[in-house]
Amino acid sequence: MRISIILIILLLIVVGFLMIYNSFGMRERDALVARSMIIILGILSLCGGIYLFVRYVSR
Repeated sequence: MRISIILIILLLIVVGFLMIYNSFGMRERDALVARSMIIILGILSLCGGIYLFVRYVSR
């Protein structure tokens, strides 16, 4: 059970990183709002995943 929870948290971290990485690859000028929303969601996902990982592993 512990390994599956850790893998889900790591998946959340990877998804957040990929959202940030792919948002910088967007080239359309009109996509500024969409790009900023994706970056914000990616940062929240990445930070939340890191927080959960540290809290879960350190207990």
